[in-house]
Amino acid sequence: MKRIAIFSLHSCPAGQLGNLDVGGMNIYVLMLSKHLVHLGFYVDIFTRNHDGCIYPQIGVVDPQVRLIHIEVGDVNINKVDLYEYVDQFVSNVKFFSDNNSLQYDLIHSHYWLSGCAGEKLSDVWGVNHLLTFHTTAKAKLGVNIIEKNEEIRNLMEKKLFFSADVIIVSTLQEKKDLERYFNGSAKKSYVITPGVDLSIFYSVEKSFAKEKLSLVDDFIVLFVGRLDPIKGIDLLIESFAQIQQLEFARLVIVGGCKKGEDSTYLTKIKNLAKDYGVEQKINFEGSVDQKDLYLYYNAADVFVVPSHYESFGFAILESMACGTPVVSTSVGVSKNLIKNGQTGFLVDVGSSDELSKKIECLLGDLVLREKIGSNSYNLVKEMSWPNMALELAKVYKTLLRV
Repeated sequence: MKRIAIFSLHSCPAGQLGNLDVGGMNIYVLMLSKHLVHLGFYVDIFTRNHDGCIYPQIGVVDPQVRLIHIEVGDVNINKVDLYEYVDQFVSNVKFFSDNNSLQYDLIHSHYWLSGCAGEKLSDVWGVNHLLTFHTTAKAKLGVNIIEKNEEIRNLMEKKLFFSADVIIVSTLQEKKDLERYFNGSAKKSYVITPGVDLSIFYSVEKSFAKEKLSLVDDFIVLFVGRLDPIKGIDLLIESFAQIQQLEFARLVIVGGCKKGEDSTYLTKIKNLAKDYGVEQKINFEGSVDQKDLYLYYNAADVFVVPSHYESFGFAILESMACGTPVVSTSVGVSKNLIKNGQTGFLVDVGSSDELSKKIECLLGDLVLREKIGSNSYNLVKEMSWPNMALELAKVYKTLLRV
């Protein structure tokens, strides 16, 4: 059995989905790790110490999968300040491996901060380093989102793109984007599409789901994701305020802070809802346990992805698995899965009018909603985590020469 070190420095894979810095990458790391063990691997996931984890410092996520919390400064360090703690993370991971007489055969890093640590430890351990970016500073800059660490992040991401032994991407478009951002090609790169867990996301009667969630409106428009400017929730609120069916509709926003707590962005979008006069038509549900998310997808008549950018977009697959039509900006996997009028609707990034019209179109046509829902499910039902793990295991074994 080969032992893989997976690095998720900035965000714990067991974090509450929808909270700050907890999203699709966390699902990716956790689900992938659980399925790699069936293919001949032990997996240790290294992340930083933080508040509120359901696991102890060394937790057993699954047989042969451990989640190891490494001490890195204060538990509440902001993500944009973590770069200066990379060396501390590296030192403490090495101490852990030495102290427990562990030898790793590969490192797979997720996000640029993990990549910085992975590159250093791949040299120390003499093993190959795989990197999945998930998102980049260049991608965020393309939608006018600039973080205070942008300069060093840009520099390190370009360095990592060329130095990593393998780059893993989720879509062909992501591969092309990275080559364009960094003006070149990686040593090796593979497109491996993630999956959806059909044991968690499945169809139930809409009336059952709405009753469980105490939703009584005729139409439900749904958003699921982090409350982050890149997600375009302000655009969604503007679009929702314009729909013809507004009197009979409710917008449900899942993700972000716990109920009763407001982040800066949550405060901003709540104020925007007041400005458009729709604050009484919007539910801010806060973070929701993943096992309950299927109820929201099934209660919804339309699921909307208004993002300015997505490296993949797991919520699209989740909605499709529940048979709920998707209206999405042309981002991430949406461009691969959505055919207009057949498996959903694509709209241009930033177009509130277009978004509003497509939501109206679906709310006004039950037959179309049912057709798209059925087609969507049939499309994604073969996209599984075991299949993705199998493809990734082939790449691992190539590097291991087994």
